[in-house]
Amino acid sequence: MPAPTIALIAISALVAGALWLSLRVAATADLGVLPARSRRRVLWWQSHHTQAYLVCAAVAATAGLMQVAG
Repeated sequence: MPAPTIALIAISALVAGALWLSLRVAATADLGVLPARSRRRVLWWQSHHTQAYLVCAAVAATAGLMQVAG
């Protein structure tokens, strides 16, 4: 596999993994101690995480298809 393909797959896996881990931590943490702006951001990510996972999956799939086709 060429380096760009591996890089795209690795970056998308890293982003998805980091998002998953941060959402797990936020689910167990007390959000009341956060400033209101940060709390709103965490709550937004908790309700919109599916789009980020779909983008990561699409990037990884596209990189894989580029490898197969090219």
